[in-house]
Amino acid sequence: MISESFSAEALAQAEERKNNHTRRTVMMGTSSWAVSSSDTITLSGSANILRYDTPSLENDDDRDELWYLLNLTTSHQINRHLYLRSAIDLNLSHLVYLFSTRSADNNWNRIIRLSPTIIYSPFSDLRSTNTFEVLANYTVYDFEYLAPQPRSFVFRQFGFLDSTSINLTNRIGIEWFSYLRLYERGEFNWDSFTERPVNSFEDKTIVANIRYSLTKSLLFSLGFRYFSQLRFDHMKNERRLENFLQSMGPTTSIEVANDRISFVVRGWYENQTQTNQKTRTFTTMVMNLSVHI
Repeated sequence: MISESFSAEALAQAEERKNNHTRRTVMMGTSSWAVSSSDTITLSGSANILRYDTPSLENDDDRDELWYLLNLTTSHQINRHLYLRSAIDLNLSHLVYLFSTRSADNNWNRIIRLSPTIIYSPFSDLRSTNTFEVLANYTVYDFEYLAPQPRSFVFRQFGFLDSTSINLTNRIGIEWFSYLRLYERGEFNWDSFTERPVNSFEDKTIVANIRYSLTKSLLFSLGFRYFSQLRFDHMKNERRLENFLQSMGPTTSIEVANDRISFVVRGWYENQTQTNQKTRTFTTMVMNLSVHI
């Protein structure tokens, strides 16, 4: 009887700790200016605060979360075949725990992103989109000095994306996608704005497809996918290769779609090679059915 009473009391306390009062306040706005017939500037931003309070004295998860989001986008139509768009994104968030038992996790997260895009379409059946991206992510703890080891970190990334589509005929088309991504993570000191690299990566993705439309509602495609990743560690300012991963293989898909039903079957064969491991192969098939009522 005592055991049952204790279990019921423990269960009630566990459920009570889940109780919470959450309030979110949001302000946002967007403004756009047509500087000329070929130039447009768009500025958008928002401020968002979340207050999370719990009535239970045994729950110390009470916190406030503050976000600031700002985006500046410029677009320029160079000519009828060439279009340029540039975007700058700023994302700031501050997490503050209200009780001292959790305050060591208070932190600022600052993300800065620059991404210019070039769109080239010399004629209606050819379209190529190229995007360059530079990103920096800084996570800094308010009470870094309380931890025995550094916790603040920085994440930096450079990426290049190329997406091209060509219609050879009314039924046959070719699609190309490639993505190069270089990124690294390191321990960070905000006061001196210095970092110690911990690891870095080089990712390459290439996807090529040829598609054939038998009818307006029946589409076949056959392609090839390649992915590779180099992982490096950093010891005493020396960059060393730690792991190499490579995956490649053919892909295929069948899509049947009309105004009410969409049915897609995708499959791919993957040959995977990794450092200090035997080569492995995987065969995957995915089916998706959507019905619009």
